[in-house]
Amino acid sequence: MPLPRRFLAVSALALLASPLVLVASCGAPSAPAPQEHTSYTRQGIMGGTDDTGDPNVVGIAIIAGWSGGLCSGSLIAPNLILTARHCVSSVPTQIDCSTATFGSTYSANSFEVTTIWNAPATFMYSGSLPGTSYKVDQVTVPSNNKVCGNDVALIRLKGAGIPASEAQPIVPRVDKVVDTGEAYRAVGFGATNDTGSGAGQRRQLGGLAVSCSVMCPAFYMAPQTEWEGDHGICEGDSGGPALDAQNRVIGVVSRGGTNCTSPIYGSVYGWADWIKQNALAAAQAGGYQPAPWVTGGATGSDIDGGAAGSGGGGGSGGSTGVPGGPGAPCSVSADCQSQVCVFEDSNTQYCSERCSADNTTCPPGMVCSTSVGACFLPGGFAATCQSGADCRSGVCVTDGNGHLYCSQYCDTNNPVCPDNSTCSGEPAACYQPPSVVAASGQSSGCSVSNAPVTDPTKPIPWIVGFGVLGLLALRRRRS
Repeated sequence: MPLPRRFLAVSALALLASPLVLVASCGAPSAPAPQEHTSYTRQGIMGGTDDTGDPNVVGIAIIAGWSGGLCSGSLIAPNLILTARHCVSSVPTQIDCSTATFGSTYSANSFEVTTIWNAPATFMYSGSLPGTSYKVDQVTVPSNNKVCGNDVALIRLKGAGIPASEAQPIVPRVDKVVDTGEAYRAVGFGATNDTGSGAGQRRQLGGLAVSCSVMCPAFYMAPQTEWEGDHGICEGDSGGPALDAQNRVIGVVSRGGTNCTSPIYGSVYGWADWIKQNALAAAQAGGYQPAPWVTGGATGSDIDGGAAGSGGGGGSGGSTGVPGGPGAPCSVSADCQSQVCVFEDSNTQYCSERCSADNTTCPPGMVCSTSVGACFLPGGFAATCQSGADCRSGVCVTDGNGHLYCSQYCDTNNPVCPDNSTCSGEPAACYQPPSVVAASGQSSGCSVSNAPVTDPTKPIPWIVGFGVLGLLALRRRRS
């Protein structure tokens, strides 16, 4: 949705392409329709209240060339701010999650930071931040340039940073994974609706709950480094925090759906090692002692001290973030805490737990296969589906008889498909052998064509741009 004319558009962030159903026809292959994309930019808290009491949730004023914008961030150390990478780096206007990469990172002098709850509103129209603002010394981003799953960044302020008398840093929860259903509140400087209204004032919204963590459908998020939230996140909230019951940062706003729904957060736990490493460097640069969580101390009373510091490292590790836990990759049973390593297909093995017809209890997000006697993640290869939303790959194929099952894309020049399935069609997907499909009540596929289906996290603009006159004023002031 375009911003009003008074806004100058900032580089758009399209973090999500619509999942597809591959519809087969047994005649000549039809040309694939262009894959649907929806533009994202960076995303106030819809339905929230003014927030003058969280000065450690800061506003980030962005100047990049002749365009500018506004993001939110969390002060996690006196001179260190956790935010979203799309707030500090360029991205393509249209993005396919499977291929899109971040471009260059903006220079440190492209940013200014404020703790004042309503200062960014003035900045958006005048180009200057009222009161004290802070300059940036360094911007750090993950080494992986792929957009989806790597939308986090750290901004280091010049000198010792923000005085404790002005804002006390928020503790990032680097030692405990987010649970599905866990309560949190969102804080940010964004708008109150999809059109950008009300942006530039810090707001908060409580009573939210984590919709999905750890074992979420892989076609619209990266479960190792992202989780799905509740609602209320809009333009300008990008980079802002999700705060748990103990007021610790557990997530970084990345993207979301229309009407400020279905927000996707970068997982603080998933980036624990990377955050701690850079926080230690920031303490050395600022000349202060790092907080206990930086060197392995527990972040709260609900954390087992023996587990402190065991967080993930920037996208590596199992689906749970816990080595050997349900959903973590495995090769043999000894890799798993449960001593159960299940084989979903030739490319996919993960830790599980045993179950039976008498006891079908499984870990959250898994279902019991009584014929095998173990728990499996839903939506795997060959699972029955009605659309791409039913499959972890986002790809549901069908044959001429109307039988549908989960598949995955492949490359006919270098085909890699599960088990004995074959790579064919346009666009190419993996099809089971006729004998396998017949045995399961399905039949083999023919040619395919793209048919877009509903995406649960259909993206909307997330960065708020500010007035052209304000931008010109700011450029004159800086020069």
